[in-house]
Amino acid sequence: MKCSEKIAAEPNPLAFLLGGGEMGSLIRSMDWSATPLGPVEGWPQSLRTTVSICLASDLPICIIWGPGLVQLYNDAYRVICGNKHPRSMGQNFSECWKEAWPVIGEAHDSALTGDTAFLESQQIFLERHGYVEECFFTFSFSPVRDEAGRVGGLFHPVIEMTTQMLSERRTRALHNLTAQTGKAKSVSEALSLSAHALAEYAPDLPFVRLYALEPNGDQAQLVSATDLHADPVANLNTAGTGVKEQPPWPLEEVVRSGSAVQVHDVRQRIGLTSFGPYPEPPDEALALPIILPGAARPVAVFIAGVSARLRMNEAYRSFYDMLAAAVTTAAANARAHDDERRRVKALAELDRAKTAFFSNVSHEFRTPLTLMLGPVEDALAALDENLPPLLRERLEVVHRNGLRLHRLVNTLLDFSRIEAGRVRAAYEPTALAEFTADLASNFRSACEKAGLKLRVDCPPLGEPVFVDSAMWEKIVLNLLSNAFKFTFEGEISVSLRQADRAVELRVRDTGTGVPAEEIPRLFERFYRVENARGRTHEGSGIGLALVQELVNLHGGSITAESEAGRGTTFTVSIPLGSKHLPPDQVGNRPTAANPTTGASPFVEEALRWLPDVDQRSALGSELPSIQDDPTGPATSSHGPDDERPLVLVADDNADMRKYVVRLLDAHYRTEAVPDGEAAFAAARERIPDLILTDVMMPRLDGFGLLQALRADPRTSGVPVIMLSARAGEESRIEGMQEGADDYLAKPFSAKELLARVTAHLKMARLRRESSEALRASGEQFRALISASSDIVYRMNADWTEMRQLQGREFIADTLEPNCSWLEKYIQPCDQQRVTDTIREAVRTKGPFELEHQVLRIDGTLGWTFSRAIPLMDNHGTVVEWFGMASDVTARKRGEQECERLVARLQQEDQRKDEFLATLAHELRNPLAPIRNGLQIMRLAPGDAEATERIRLMMERQLGQMVHLIDDLLDMSRISRGKIDLRKEHIDLATAIQGAIEASRPAIAQADHELLIKFPPGPIYVDADLTRLAQVFSNLLNNAVKFTDRGGRIQLRIQQLGAEAVVSIQDNGSGIPTHMLPHVFQMFTQVDDNLKRSQGGLGIGLSIVKRLVEMHGGSVEARSEGQGRGSEFVVRLPVALSVAGDEPTVQPDPVYPITRHRILVVDDNVDAANSLSQLLEMLGNEVITCYDGESGIKAARKFRPDILLCDIGMPKMNGYDTARSIRAEEWGKNTVLVALTGYGQMDDLQRSADAGFDHHMVKPLDVDALMALLAGLQPQPA
Repeated sequence: MKCSEKIAAEPNPLAFLLGGGEMGSLIRSMDWSATPLGPVEGWPQSLRTTVSICLASDLPICIIWGPGLVQLYNDAYRVICGNKHPRSMGQNFSECWKEAWPVIGEAHDSALTGDTAFLESQQIFLERHGYVEECFFTFSFSPVRDEAGRVGGLFHPVIEMTTQMLSERRTRALHNLTAQTGKAKSVSEALSLSAHALAEYAPDLPFVRLYALEPNGDQAQLVSATDLHADPVANLNTAGTGVKEQPPWPLEEVVRSGSAVQVHDVRQRIGLTSFGPYPEPPDEALALPIILPGAARPVAVFIAGVSARLRMNEAYRSFYDMLAAAVTTAAANARAHDDERRRVKALAELDRAKTAFFSNVSHEFRTPLTLMLGPVEDALAALDENLPPLLRERLEVVHRNGLRLHRLVNTLLDFSRIEAGRVRAAYEPTALAEFTADLASNFRSACEKAGLKLRVDCPPLGEPVFVDSAMWEKIVLNLLSNAFKFTFEGEISVSLRQADRAVELRVRDTGTGVPAEEIPRLFERFYRVENARGRTHEGSGIGLALVQELVNLHGGSITAESEAGRGTTFTVSIPLGSKHLPPDQVGNRPTAANPTTGASPFVEEALRWLPDVDQRSALGSELPSIQDDPTGPATSSHGPDDERPLVLVADDNADMRKYVVRLLDAHYRTEAVPDGEAAFAAARERIPDLILTDVMMPRLDGFGLLQALRADPRTSGVPVIMLSARAGEESRIEGMQEGADDYLAKPFSAKELLARVTAHLKMARLRRESSEALRASGEQFRALISASSDIVYRMNADWTEMRQLQGREFIADTLEPNCSWLEKYIQPCDQQRVTDTIREAVRTKGPFELEHQVLRIDGTLGWTFSRAIPLMDNHGTVVEWFGMASDVTARKRGEQECERLVARLQQEDQRKDEFLATLAHELRNPLAPIRNGLQIMRLAPGDAEATERIRLMMERQLGQMVHLIDDLLDMSRISRGKIDLRKEHIDLATAIQGAIEASRPAIAQADHELLIKFPPGPIYVDADLTRLAQVFSNLLNNAVKFTDRGGRIQLRIQQLGAEAVVSIQDNGSGIPTHMLPHVFQMFTQVDDNLKRSQGGLGIGLSIVKRLVEMHGGSVEARSEGQGRGSEFVVRLPVALSVAGDEPTVQPDPVYPITRHRILVVDDNVDAANSLSQLLEMLGNEVITCYDGESGIKAARKFRPDILLCDIGMPKMNGYDTARSIRAEEWGKNTVLVALTGYGQMDDLQRSADAGFDHHMVKPLDVDALMALLAGLQPQPA
């Protein structure tokens, strides 16, 4: 066996320690031979396996092995060791954890004997971070047996529970704090209970101090503390918050900052060396403010110590905040409870004071009432027949209302005495059935007048009932009065029955009833059911409350049963006998059933609630006057011609209605109604000039009437004066806020009432007149606006809101205020300009004027001219802007079109000037060599060779001039659509060959290289051969002109699909990128200097484009820029069919020699003579004239076969000349030929209309002329 193989086969003694993270590495690196365990190689297999399991685990595990209790652990357990590591690795377990031994020692020793030990959530104090730390652990000790079966060591897994246990303990503390402080009734008690609740949680809170702060002072009073000895800190019971001396606690800083402050050096601050739950005292604390909701200053400062055995971490700090929040909540709840107790106490004091006040006021009212009622009764009792009826009526009104006031005073006095406990009743045995029946019968006449049935069912009882007769009278009469007040139809029943050892009085009605939710409050003082329908709204609201108190004094009870719309039943139950009554207030003398005179005021008041006998119905017809008839109704009657203002009076008190009507009747027409509903109906039937209304009325009160009047457009402007017994500024403000014009509190003086009525009627008349004037003015203005087609708008003072806009179907209307009008109507490009103009108008308060774009109602853009003026108040402040805007879209479009047209004309004019300059230049170029040639021929008349060269040169130059003029004529004809293509089926190469032949001289002269690439086969197109050759010739000539001498031109033909593509490319001057879209426009020149040096009118490419498009194709210019050459690509549709022969090449024509009698007429002498000479050389007989008149004279004598006549001549033009000849008999058969420089279709038509047979364009084409002459009847030479 090889050595290497032997080594590989031997086991690694440290293999069980492989991995294990940081602790595995540490164990491998340690010299274990110095420990009781010895070298690793000698460790037993049981230890090896146990250590391997420990290192591989994620749980904190410690292995304790051997007699020396050597400990080994993994990475997770290393955290538990803290700063004991790394010394703790291999250390004796009991020595390492000696501070924990009181807790774990017994379990450890038990496990060494072979028993497994398990301990859960054990509190252990460890020194692992430099201080004694409170910790909690769950752990076990499990014995590990060695190879001999003995306990070789312990397997010790550990889970630290510190965080969980502390959280649970603190949660209990918070729960206990909340539970115990919930009973606090004051802030001090809440603070004391807080300290008491937290005292048992010293491990977290070594001490607690709570200081209560004075509301605005600088003193903090110690309310409660835990675990601090009083004697050493007695000087802290009042801790100053000033800065004159250094206090133990930073109270001033906490109060000033309103936030928590951490306190250090607690031992030094308070001078104690031992306090709290542990031997080492806490040295840190937190001072936290207790700030109640809504308060700016703390009410207390909560100082809590920090445990010396816990680290201040985030969880611990949060615990203090939650404690402060809980104390704050307890203090806030206690403060609220204390405030509520104070409010209840204050309300009770107010109630007692109010009762005392009512009692005193009632007493004070009695004296003047007695002095008023006495004389009035004496005056009414007098038998003086001379007492005027009106005076008697007034005295009766005074007496009636005095008695009513007297009853109200007595009721208030009774109520106040009952509440004060000063009422002394006299309970005597009474025949209660007879007494009750007599009391009820007082209401019979009132019920009959009201159309009600009164049923009294009071059979005799078996024994007398102990009652106070005066009190019983008030009970029965108040209940009957209440039933009568709220019953309009049906019946009222009164019954008395004995039920066991009690007597029950039932008062039942079929009235309006009470909603179920209102029944529990019926017997509350001053409570009135809202919107209850009754005969009147008069009353103090204490009648039923007084009844309940009187029943209670009898030891009885009262209940109510009611159903809305069905009626109400009150049941009074009075116990029989007298044992339930105070003995000193019980008498034994039987009382006769004699009702007191107290019923009279109740019945009298009930009668006043009824409508007058002859009064108008609820909707009201006018009533007769009472001014002279005291028995008459409360509304005056007037004749049909009475135009005085009409005043409507609404009051549920009949005496008040009569009184007010009597005051007003002398000056105004009057109507009187008993409630708001009737008043509204009367006002709608006949609109009054003014309304006087009471506030408290049945069916519809004064405020409801006011709202109904203001909501109706017909009555919204009627002035309303409210009359009410509710005096004071608040009542007056309420009335005015509801929309009343005036508010008059009762009692009022007659003069004041008349003055206010008169003033408001005058103001109403002025308002009507002003409104009418404004209405008329407004109608005129609206008519003016409506007649206008202009937009009308209104803006607020700063133009941020458009209040209204009438768009006239031009722009969208704005009927509601709109703050986004700028975005809605104005184009973004104009918004800044509009805003700037508005700003200037607002600044100067001057008119706004601007012409701008707007978004029209159809979504398109339009133009308006807008003008607005400011409307100002009396102080010169702008309150609104009123404006109008005219639709100027048509004008603006016309102006814009004119501007565009002017610009276009200016551009065209510029291009025309450039064209004319170019044309002059191009025409001079051939004229110069022609002139030079003529001069040479003059100087060398006998040099035939020179003459021939000059002739050829002149022919070339003349051809160039003709080509220029033909291009112009072609462009004109193409632009007007007057050119016709003579299409035929041709091979495209034929047209290109013709173009090459036409351009070859120019190509050769410029020494260019022409590269041609034809396709292998023919490409047929339907085209005009001549025009197509013209296209490619123009493109080749263009390439020749703009390519420097010796350049290269490539011509390539190919078929791509259904298109024939011809490309002509050069390496010349190229085309700037920005000019590529414009090269095909007429008269366009890429470079002025270049164009003048190279020649051309700038129309060649335009002709190319038009001719190609007429063939159904397209042309494209390409160039990579100046100096980089150009390429023109022509695309033509390939012929659909290639059938047919190739085009026939016509041979050059051969004209026969003919002889004609020809008359030439032209005002250009040279042109006429040269043409005559040419015709004579061709064998014709020719006469020449230089104007139309001489031409006609010569024709009469000469009788020509042919007349060649110029058009533009002086004296008589060619058209008139032709007409004159055609008018002659001999001239009808003469062939007339027009010679002119005008060659448009219109020109040809005019010639034909004048009588010409043919039209030839100058310069005259000799071949065409010869062909024309040959076609006429020749005379052989």
